[in-house]
Amino acid sequence: DNRDLGKKVSQRVSILTGNIVIDTTSKRNFVFVSFFFLILIGALVYLINNKLKLRRIHSFEDKVVLQDRHIGTLNKTINVERQKSERIERLFGQYVDTDVLEQHEETKRIGTEKREITVMFSDIRGFSAMFSRLDDIKITEFLNPYFKRSHEIVNRYGGMVNKFIGDSVMALFNAPRIQQDHLLRAIRTAIETQKEVEKFNIEMRKKGLDALKVGIGIDSGSAAVGHLGGEGKIEYTAIGVPVNLAARLQAAAGGGQILVRKEVYEKIKNRVEAEYIGKKQFKNIQGDFDVYNIKSLRK
Repeated sequence: DNRDLGKKVSQRVSILTGNIVIDTTSKRNFVFVSFFFLILIGALVYLINNKLKLRRIHSFEDKVVLQDRHIGTLNKTINVERQKSERIERLFGQYVDTDVLEQHEETKRIGTEKREITVMFSDIRGFSAMFSRLDDIKITEFLNPYFKRSHEIVNRYGGMVNKFIGDSVMALFNAPRIQQDHLLRAIRTAIETQKEVEKFNIEMRKKGLDALKVGIGIDSGSAAVGHLGGEGKIEYTAIGVPVNLAARLQAAAGGGQILVRKEVYEKIKNRVEAEYIGKKQFKNIQGDFDVYNIKSLRK
């Protein structure tokens, strides 16, 4: 068979396509078969490419599923850690005032600054004698609601409960939050505290306990305020004459009294009803002090 390859292919294609008469000189069948093979190759390339794409898509989908699982696990972990952090923050917030936390977070500084502040001390009169017949647990069951109400009143007027000392409460005003009317805020806090004690005494009598009597001392002036301590322990507090005088005035106050010295009274005398108590001397503080008892706010 001496025919060239083109003729052989074209004749074979002609047989496959059903042509009875074969023109061995025609090139049309060769063109047709070439076109046929091109279509066949194109189809194969398409199928192979499509299969490869499907494999890549499935592989990508598997990766997405794995990533979703990983992200889901990560989200759960983040949520758990967030909940833990919120619990710690809530618990820690009961020990440290929110304003103190925010200030320390902003400044990251340990130290004090001079500032005009007002300090209030309140104390239960005759505490030791009143509760000598109660055990320690019973005493704390009584003190917790008392401290809770005291804390709420101080917060209501923008003050900060600096610490609880036995049955005493120490509160600061104009520290750390700036307050132009810090003295009047402290006076309002003290008056409302005495009113709340009267309400609290109703519950005390129902429990067969003696009524409470609370003495309060307030002083205002320049003091050093800020964060004291080191890496082991940091405390936000105030140090200075107003702190000492407020503590001494509280110690001298009788049940239901709110004592201030004359210099403080002069600043608010148009806003309060007060009575002159007399001159007093305080331990470790030089001089005599004219002392006033704040009765109420003027309407």
